Amino acid sequence: MLGIYVAAVAAVSRPSAGWVSLLSMLPPTAPIFMPLRSSLVSVPAWQTVAAVVLMLAATSGLFLAGARLYRNAVLHTGARLRIGEAWRGESARPQPAQR
Repeated sequence: MLGIYVAAVAAVSRPSAGWVSLLSMLPPTAPIFMPLRSSLVSVPAWQTVAAVVLMLAATSGLFLAGARLYRNAVLHTGARLRIGEAWRGESARPQPAQR
């Protein structure tokens, strides 16, 4: 967040720059850059809509990923899981005894 804030301070001097337009639509930086940019220059409506849609999609994706990891790892009992195992829903199963 600190890096985004520093970049936003730099964007104040050039709110029409291409990199500012790009960062104002990408989900991690849009909540800082889009209000800043729209207060300094005229922003096309499609860019504002794109920023909102991308933010909603990213929020939904993070929610689903978090739910999947929670279901597969946090609710898991037993041995510790690696992130890949938690993502796939695998568990460390004990090997059957050899006869």
